[in-house]
Amino acid sequence: MRRKSLAGAWMLGLAAAVLAGCGIKFSGVLGVHEPITFVQKGQDCDQAFDWWNCKPEKTIVLDPGQFTARATLGPVNNENMIRLEVDNASPATTIELKFDKNIPLGEHFRLNAVQTGQNFDLAGDIATYIHRGPEEGGMESCSYQAQDIICDKAAADKGFTAGVSGEALLNEISLLSPAGTNDLRAPHVPMPGHPEHAGPAHGQLPPNCHTVWATRYGERFVRYYYETTDRDISARFLRGEKNLADYSGHASDTEKVYTFQGECHGR
Repeated sequence: MRRKSLAGAWMLGLAAAVLAGCGIKFSGVLGVHEPITFVQKGQDCDQAFDWWNCKPEKTIVLDPGQFTARATLGPVNNENMIRLEVDNASPATTIELKFDKNIPLGEHFRLNAVQTGQNFDLAGDIATYIHRGPEEGGMESCSYQAQDIICDKAAADKGFTAGVSGEALLNEISLLSPAGTNDLRAPHVPMPGHPEHAGPAHGQLPPNCHTVWATRYGERFVRYYYETTDRDISARFLRGEKNLADYSGHASDTEKVYTFQGECHGR
């Protein structure tokens, strides 16, 4: 197992979470040493048109104790947010700390009271470790697009089955070709990059028939490895020199990284 350099690993991981529209989720323990108050931003419900759906500002107080807690770090609209779910009650107490999207969270971070809108600072450290497994190979399911033929009811007058498509229709075209003439099947048009995934060309179809793009399923050979990213977070809720609470947690996720993906072939 190796450690990624300083804040680079964390910032790459946070950027990936932003692109995915999700957050990095830690599981751990929140230790509250003194009563701590969290201000939860809300709306001015007196001015809200839909006042029945309005969420006013409120405060949440956590009393001293040790609680299992989950922390999610990630984007919400145009802000960054740390979301805590603390198991001090049932259901769990949810706390949101929002701050400007341009404030980075590196390997070592500190958010002051003004930035979070709270009466304490939040300081912490995040260590990131990445482990790459051995390369593997094998067959996987896949899909690709190919042209198909579909005929409507009027085609039945020509001897074709209404609604038939694909290979069944091509067989009918072959059987109904006049004796001594070429097969009425249209020549195949290869898809870019998929010469064997062909479909019938336009202009040589039976009357009242047309081509459509259809999804076909098959298999392809791939090579890949699994990359596991582990993160450890340690954070402190500080008012001056006083430590009101601290949180420690762990997050882990595994990604399948492809080094080769072959062409998709029909089964």
